[in-house]
Amino acid sequence: MVFLLHPLPYPKFCAKEDQNHLSIAPVPRQHSSLGPASSLFLWQDTSVTASTSKIKILPYNCFMQKIFWWVATISWAYLIFYLTTIPDFHPSSDTFVSWLLSNGGHFFFFGILALLIPLTYSLSLSLTSLYGLLIELAQRGIPGRSFSLVDFSLDTLGAVAFLFIYKKLQSKL
Repeated sequence: MVFLLHPLPYPKFCAKEDQNHLSIAPVPRQHSSLGPASSLFLWQDTSVTASTSKIKILPYNCFMQKIFWWVATISWAYLIFYLTTIPDFHPSSDTFVSWLLSNGGHFFFFGILALLIPLTYSLSLSLTSLYGLLIELAQRGIPGRSFSLVDFSLDTLGAVAFLFIYKKLQSKL
């Protein structure tokens, strides 16, 4: 049984059992302890009674949402890796503008990465911070790049800030 209801992440709809037949119902968007993208992967128990056994069904749109968010997360992580491993990269000839774009880029890109990771807030923050550390370690061997605790701190600070803002916005809804 396949459900093609809504291709976008919000609002998320999944099937639920309602007195021996399936009906379509909205699923709550967020639980307070989970990260932003993880709310997309929570689905209600989708059981169908077939003779004496229960068969678990993951509706098509829920499965596709999982795939979509993991592909988006991995793609964003790859973009970060690509941009941070370009040798002798200077986004501008002006030193201040180059510094601003570089540091703002760390804050922004890793903040978005933390939002995309479909896990709890603490796991999203931990994985984003670890990825930032791995990127900084990888930059040691790239010409014109070096390990920087400032960049690592900006990566982690961006993740914290974006997750904090997202959580505050979610609590108001």
